[in-house]
Amino acid sequence: MYRKLNLELVSEGDTKEKRFFSVIHAFLRKSLRVLCAAALISLPAIGVDQITNSDSAKATPTPTCGTSGTPSLVAQHGPHMYIDSGVGIYSSYVAYTVRAGATSRNGMWLAIGDFTGGVVALASGEASMQPIPTLASGARDTRYFFLTASAGTTVPQNHTLTVWQVPPGTGTAVCVRTLTINTVSETIKALANKVVSISTDVPTGEAKINNTVTVTVQGRTGTLGAGPANDPGVLSVTPSALSNFPAAAWRLEQPHRFWGHRRSQDHDY
Repeated sequence: MYRKLNLELVSEGDTKEKRFFSVIHAFLRKSLRVLCAAALISLPAIGVDQITNSDSAKATPTPTCGTSGTPSLVAQHGPHMYIDSGVGIYSSYVAYTVRAGATSRNGMWLAIGDFTGGVVALASGEASMQPIPTLASGARDTRYFFLTASAGTTVPQNHTLTVWQVPPGTGTAVCVRTLTINTVSETIKALANKVVSISTDVPTGEAKINNTVTVTVQGRTGTLGAGPANDPGVLSVTPSALSNFPAAAWRLEQPHRFWGHRRSQDHDY
């Protein structure tokens, strides 16, 4: 089994290639893995049902993604998040695919926020919004966000995805969807997963914003067990698992998974 992932440099930070790629290499070794003011005023004695002409009463709620002709939004990761607190692994990437639908779309952004449950949140440095490239009718694009958990929990962890037309907060919210991570669970401690090799395809010279780096990690899973009762047979993999990954400097662009048995042909999922 091996994985390829493309990372795009999104912040200058350290500018020397050696420092950037040593961080990536060391990391992957460790982890296969309006404002309103309120005032008291005197009002005539009237019933609440008489106050119906305010702007708030007329406001139209933002539609759920995939309804009323809005783009659809689907989570591509599993419903459970895995950590290993014994070795400091608390983070994982999540993925969301936006599909344009019957009409083309351009200038859209995807924002994540409104985390509830008290355990899962954006990882340090991870951007809460990302631009979506222009989508033709029926076309789709997947965006990735790096999350961190503070502990294991069986309390559902909710968060909201909002598709915006132009950058969030400056334009119109196109649609919204609330999604849930059902549990945050500790992994087993068999240590069967092994990294065999790591290679990088890097640009020459100093690292610059918008450089793309391809990192290929080859490894073996060992003997797979039955998995937890609430997620039987699971094999969970993520391009990053350490919370100190420099998410402010790098953005995950396109991960690939290839599975093979001995010398048989690999498969791209």
